[in-house]
Amino acid sequence: MSRRGFKVPVGKLRQPFWREFVELAKQQNKNLFSSRPSDRSGYCIAIGTGGFQVCLVLAVRKNKARCELYIKHSTAKQAFDLLEGQRIAIEEALGVPQWGLGEFTLEWQRLPHRKSCRIAEYRSIDLEERDTWSELQRWFITRAEAFHSVFVRFVGGLQV
Repeated sequence: MSRRGFKVPVGKLRQPFWREFVELAKQQNKNLFSSRPSDRSGYCIAIGTGGFQVCLVLAVRKNKARCELYIKHSTAKQAFDLLEGQRIAIEEALGVPQWGLGEFTLEWQRLPHRKSCRIAEYRSIDLEERDTWSELQRWFITRAEAFHSVFVRFVGGLQV
């Protein structure tokens, strides 16, 4: 057991997970998933506007995975506020049911003590259960494609 209760060190889990993810993702969408695999916690995809990325994150110690729009630039808070003003349209475009009655909801995280912000969808994971990886990888692909498609449109029109 590792210090945090994992049978295998977290880095030893992330590396093969992301390697398999990139192989699968490139088969489905070579243009979107062109980066090399990481041994870190996330995999990010540019959306064509500086300071905005769609990131896929394994928060292994929290047993969570997330797909997010990560905003990190000098006007991140202003950009976040403008996007939040379009919240209903963004959530509808992503297929988020209103009033949180469906399969998932977005978390709009302004992150007041940071220079960055995020808009994220979470799901529970257990990365040590390798038989769940392919389903999680397919979820990441599906959500990354949706986030990319939607946020390219909404971020491209921001005046910040």
